Amino acid sequence: MSRIEPYVGLADDLGIESFFHADVVSPTQINFWVLRARFNPHRNAVVYRVWLEKEAVDYIRTLFESDRYLDALVEIQEKAVLTEVEKGKEEVWTQIPKVPYKRQWTVSRALLEKDPRQGTLPGMEIV
Repeated sequence: MSRIEPYVGLADDLGIESFFHADVVSPTQINFWVLRARFNPHRNAVVYRVWLEKEAVDYIRTLFESDRYLDALVEIQEKAVLTEVEKGKEEVWTQIPKVPYKRQWTVSRALLEKDPRQGTLPGMEIV
C-alpha cells in the first residue's frame, strides 16, 4: 500500500472543479471555495477533503487534465480512504454524480417581449 495523502477541492453537478494537495492550499482559498459553494446551491457545490493513495491520485489527475471532471469525481468517491465535507453537505456529496446534470437556461415570455435578444443564448427554452 502506498502513502495516503490529503487532497482538497470544489465539486459540483458537473464533477470536480479543482483538485490540489492539501499542503499547497491556503485556508483563505478553502474559505473562498466554501463561499462559492454556499452561493451556488443550485449546482450542489461541495468543498471536499479526501485522503488518497498515490495510484488513485495519478489516475484522478489524468481524468481531470482530460476534462473528464465527473469521472474524476466518481473516482475520488470510490478511492478515498477518508472523506470530509462541510457539515450538512454529506448527502449532496454522495448524490452529485448519480443524477445527470443538464444546464438549461429559461426565460419568461414577459422578459422576451421586453428584450427579444434575451432569447439568443444557446440551449434557452421559452417558458
